Amino acid sequence: MNCRYLGIDTSNYRTSVALIDGCGNTIAEKAVLLDVPEGKRGLRQSEAFFRHSNRLPGYIDEIFAKTDPRDIRAIGVSERPRRVEGSYMPCFTAGMNAASVLGSALEIPVYGFSHQEGHAAAILESRSHTADTSLFFHLSGGTTEALICRPDDAGYSMEIAGGTLDISVGQLFDRFGVAMGYPFPSGQYLDDTAYEVLEKISFDTNKITKSGVIPALKIKDGYFNLSGAETRLMAFASEHCDE
Repeated sequence: MNCRYLGIDTSNYRTSVALIDGCGNTIAEKAVLLDVPEGKRGLRQSEAFFRHSNRLPGYIDEIFAKTDPRDIRAIGVSERPRRVEGSYMPCFTAGMNAASVLGSALEIPVYGFSHQEGHAAAILESRSHTADTSLFFHLSGGTTEALICRPDDAGYSMEIAGGTLDISVGQLFDRFGVAMGYPFPSGQYLDDTAYEVLEKISFDTNKITKSGVIPALKIKDGYFNLSGAETRLMAFASEHCDE
């Protein structure tokens, strides 16, 4: 009999379901961004919860079509943003509810982890990684942190060693992207545009910084601000969004 493990994550702004085998190989996965109305810069948590809840049954059906559900030994699910007291986001409840029902129906254990631990595990659980302590950079729509990461019995302990003092890198990208006419969240679209440009021109970070479009960051004790970069980028967007 095959051993399978199911993972569920319902964060802002992506519904994700994956199935792996006992060696960590991906058997099936489905990860799709939530739809955000054009020109908007996000969804209310109630809307995100509703959309995740509507998607999960179909996504799980797709996963189950590629395995015998009786082979699933356990379920891992994101239950909160970070593994700290008071960390909470309603959209994760959609995934937790689905995992709880599946766990009861299949009579298998359900393990809750933080969304941030999921990011860490995606990197640190690779076969090439052997260090007990790692410096992990978490850059997302809600977080820009440098973290000292250590594995423990519950997952990963993380100590903040630096990061942004105002908006996150993801917020910066999304605000600029929406101003340039891209859908929200904008990271994927900015990536695609950047790759297209890089195929045509040579890239020099020093020239970009000297141009004044993106100011050099001033880092003090591991922390920095991105509001200055946001001001410059929004000014650039207002001048060039129609080009």
